[in-house]
Amino acid sequence: MIETKPLSSVSEHITSAFFTARTKYRELHTAWTYLSGTLSGRYSLSIAEINLQRQGGLDLLIRCMEDEFDPKAARNSTSIMAFSSHYQMMLSEAWIIACYEVLRALRQRDRDALKQSIEPSGVSSIAAFISIYSDFELLRIPIAKYEIAKDTTLKQPLVMKAIPSNGDATDEKIYDKDDPTRTHIMPTGLSNRGSAMWMAFDHKNAKTFWIERRDLSDRLLKLQSEIEPAGLRAARLKAEGGE
Repeated sequence: MIETKPLSSVSEHITSAFFTARTKYRELHTAWTYLSGTLSGRYSLSIAEINLQRQGGLDLLIRCMEDEFDPKAARNSTSIMAFSSHYQMMLSEAWIIACYEVLRALRQRDRDALKQSIEPSGVSSIAAFISIYSDFELLRIPIAKYEIAKDTTLKQPLVMKAIPSNGDATDEKIYDKDDPTRTHIMPTGLSNRGSAMWMAFDHKNAKTFWIERRDLSDRLLKLQSEIEPAGLRAARLKAEGGE
């Protein structure tokens, strides 16, 4: 009788992968911690701190996958690594949607504060925040809803071109916001550093461009340097008021 080895624990492998990623990117792990604390502090939203730290952990894991991506192994259909880009894209899309929802919630708090004549955090009006949020939004809606972002503002149906081209009549498709069967699937790929990227369509400005996941993460982390911590801001405003 042939003895079979017991299957290893999936939970153990996943936990180990996250710990490995945090060890490899120790400084970025700290940067995510600072960002989560700074953002949540300005909005007095502690749950955002927890969620951002979770997305920070996922970012580090995906970065490891990006670093390890091997095009040759991906093309080898007999290798288990042929599936790595598939799982990397799954995790990258999940990260995009989760980060977008945190930023959306923070921006909405600022808008709600203004409606009630309450002093907003001011973070969502920072140019870097606006730029980052816009890119997340352009990705999130096609990923989650298979639609063009903000298609309700379209004045007329759009003629969409297939990418890559098929060289026949199927290259053109009409996208009508009122058509219940409408579908928009963004072209995707991997950048030269192995990171997932999507060709976003900004119909408001009539342009398409590639957005790389890793670049979005880098920009998000840099945002922390432009945000004044809540405690320092409160002390500064108090001092200015006293003057």
